[in-house]
Amino acid sequence: MYGSDAVNSSQRGHQNGHYEYTNGYSRGFESDMTAEELFNMFFGNTFPSSSVYRRGRTGRTTFYYSNSGAQQSGETAQDGNNVSVALQLLPVLFFILVTLLSSFFVSDPVYSLSRTQKYNVKRMTQELEVPYFVKETFTNDFQGNIKRLEGGIEEEYITNTRSECFKQRNYKEHMIWRARNFGDEHMLNQAKDMTLPSCEAMQQLRARTRHG
Repeated sequence: MYGSDAVNSSQRGHQNGHYEYTNGYSRGFESDMTAEELFNMFFGNTFPSSSVYRRGRTGRTTFYYSNSGAQQSGETAQDGNNVSVALQLLPVLFFILVTLLSSFFVSDPVYSLSRTQKYNVKRMTQELEVPYFVKETFTNDFQGNIKRLEGGIEEEYITNTRSECFKQRNYKEHMIWRARNFGDEHMLNQAKDMTLPSCEAMQQLRARTRHG
C-alpha cells in the first residue's frame, strides 16, 4: 500500500442520489465543493445538482448527484398540505351554508310587545288586556288559535314586567342608600320620589286577575 501506484477507491449511495470519488493516497481528499456545500450535504440533507470534476497528479475526484427525488418529495408534501387545509375549512363552509339556508326559511314573529315600523297595529289580549302589536296583514296571514296566541303573549308580558319591576325596585333602594350614606337630603328626596312603572303594571295585572 505504499508508493505512487497505491490507489484508494470507494463508492457510496444515497436515497436521493449517489456520488463517487477516487483519490490518490499522496494527494488526500480534493474537490471543487465549497465549505457551504459540504455543510449542506452532511447536515442539511441538500445536494448540488451539478457534477464537479477535478483531476490531480495521482488520481481524480468525481462527484455527481441527483436531487430529483427531493423535489418530488417537496411537491408531494405541498399537495398534502393543500388537501389538509381544504379538509379543515369544510366544517366552516358547511356552517356558513347552513346559516344562509336557515335564514331563508325562518319566518317573522307573529307579534311584538313594542311598536315598530313593521308591527304597527295595536291589539289587546282578551283576558288581561295586555297590549301587543302585529303586522297590517295579521288578520289575513294568521291561521292559528288566537286564544292560545294571546295566552302566550300574557305569559311573556308578565315575565318581562316582573323582571323589570325587580330591577327598578333594586335601583331605587340603592339610590336611597347612597343618598343616606353621603348625607345628601336632596338626593334622598329624589330617590324616594322615583316611580316604579313596571311594579305598578304588575299591580294592575293582579287586580285584573282578581276581578276576572
